[in-house]
Amino acid sequence: MKTLTKEQVKNLAPEQQEALGLMEARRVARKERLLNRARGSRASVIWATLLIGFPLLGLAYYFGDKDPSYRGVIYPLAAAMIFTGMHIGLISQRLDALVELVEEDFGNNDIA
Repeated sequence: MKTLTKEQVKNLAPEQQEALGLMEARRVARKERLLNRARGSRASVIWATLLIGFPLLGLAYYFGDKDPSYRGVIYPLAAAMIFTGMHIGLISQRLDALVELVEEDFGNNDIA
C-alpha cells in the first residue's frame, strides 16, 4: 500500500479519512496480536500440562502400583512426553505468528 503524506490525508474527504484511519487501526491491532502470539503464552503451557500431564501421571501411578519397577521408566517418559508436546505446540504457534508478520512486513502473501 502506498504511504500517504499528511497533506494528502488532509485533502481526502472525511469519509475517506475515516476509512483510512480504520484500516490503519486494524493493521496495528493485527500486528500487536501477532506479536503477542509470537512471544508465546504461559497460559497455554499451563493448560497443556494439565490436560496431558495428569492423565499420563495417573497412568504411571496406576502401573507403578502393580509393579514398582515401572516407576523409574514411566514417570520420566510421561514427563518427556508432556514437555515435548508443550514445546511443539508453542513453537508451532510462534512460527505461524512470525510467518504472518513477515508476510505483512514484505507485503507478499506468497511466502510459506
